[in-house]
Amino acid sequence: MKKTLSLILAALMLAAVFCASSCAGESGTEGPGSSAAADSGTVAETAAETALKPDLPDVKFGGSFVIASGYVTDSKYTSTAITADTVNGDVINDAIYERTVTVESLFDIKIEVLDVNNTKINNSVKTGTREYDIGTATTSEIMSILTAGSAINLNEVESIDLDKPWWDQNAKSKFAVADKLYYTLSDFFITGIDNSRCTYFNKDLASSLNLGSLYELVDKNEWTIDKMKEMSVIAVDDRNGDQKIDTNDQLGIVNNATTFYEVMLTGCNAEVMKQGEGNIPYWTGAEEQEFFVGIYTKLLDLFSKDGGYLITSTDDGRRMFKNGNSLFTCDTMFLCSDMRQNSDINFGIMPVPKYSADQEKYYHVSPNPDVFFIIPGTSDETERCGVMLEALSYYSSAYYSDSALMPSYFDLALTTKSAPDVDSSNNLQIVHDNISYIIKLAGTVYSGAVFSQFENGNYNIISTLNTMNKSNAKTLRDVLTSLGVEAE
Repeated sequence: MKKTLSLILAALMLAAVFCASSCAGESGTEGPGSSAAADSGTVAETAAETALKPDLPDVKFGGSFVIASGYVTDSKYTSTAITADTVNGDVINDAIYERTVTVESLFDIKIEVLDVNNTKINNSVKTGTREYDIGTATTSEIMSILTAGSAINLNEVESIDLDKPWWDQNAKSKFAVADKLYYTLSDFFITGIDNSRCTYFNKDLASSLNLGSLYELVDKNEWTIDKMKEMSVIAVDDRNGDQKIDTNDQLGIVNNATTFYEVMLTGCNAEVMKQGEGNIPYWTGAEEQEFFVGIYTKLLDLFSKDGGYLITSTDDGRRMFKNGNSLFTCDTMFLCSDMRQNSDINFGIMPVPKYSADQEKYYHVSPNPDVFFIIPGTSDETERCGVMLEALSYYSSAYYSDSALMPSYFDLALTTKSAPDVDSSNNLQIVHDNISYIIKLAGTVYSGAVFSQFENGNYNIISTLNTMNKSNAKTLRDVLTSLGVEAE
């Protein structure tokens, strides 16, 4: 990631130099002999230095900046900490500590984190009390927050520059509703990337099966669901000779059914709800039914027990992969840090496979729980909240420091017990750059029904879709109306 960011920064600096020098030369009054031309090097240098820095005011706020978060004890992430009181040698903790003291010192303010659920945030907005500067929410909870009017439109906060690279551009585009953006992510939180799904593979098993370089498949744009199925079948081995394939044997893929099919549908660009024209979300199974059913059916055809795929519980699947009993698993990026500490398996990271080689890009689902942030509707200091969010995001990014939160997370994910896994670095960058967040503005009943049909091997998915389409269309329409958005 650092190499990629360095190249980006270098390109932007060159662009700034070119712009500064050429603009001075094009002016009718400031030619080669003018004082502006003499100072052009200084101008260019200043432009390059500020190109990737936030426009933060020189102000001392004093007092406290209160963050309502009900996820500070959640164990599903590498870290849910928002502040740190001391340095302890843990790279994530120390990066958060550096961010905390830097931002607190910059604005003479104390960052406080309260264990507060979203019901309390909604009640605070309803009663008009100003208790929290920002709040956090998961994708499953966001609908109740938005329909209660508890979050403001971030696009209207002038002290936030959402186009800056420390803001999550995937989240920005995916969670927009018409011209509104009520919740998003930035480098401030690692939960978006930490909860995104990727493909893990057993390097030693792939080598023993003579599968060649799996990394080259990605480089050559040949990493598809057909290729995954082909390799999975080769990996199956009835180790105990009982003529049946189960958790005691070697598999091609082990996964919880809901996790696997949510990953695969998204990877094939067929997630249950998508963003449409004008940033209006729609149900894929209704608006693109033929496309959706076609991919659903092919996934069922490919990934059955005979196809090297075994449905397990999440815990069983992880245990089997950690013990070297599976070639592949699809799981969260969080699993990286867990396996570094609790498994000796020699594993690599790959993107989720594409539907076919002509698919535009890879897609990686980051489902619930994702911890997003909102600015509560009761805030009477919106611009101050925006300044703090801009600072917290920037001082978490690689644009500030190689030891900041986000680059530290990448280093942790890519470091094996003995050395950095250089081969996986490009793939991790692909995951980071192509996260597809789940839109849950109208509940999860629809997606739950689809995944249930997958698990049961039911090919008659059209019947399920048609039964639910009408009611789900109304639910989505009502939510959009409550947000002041007209939808057909």
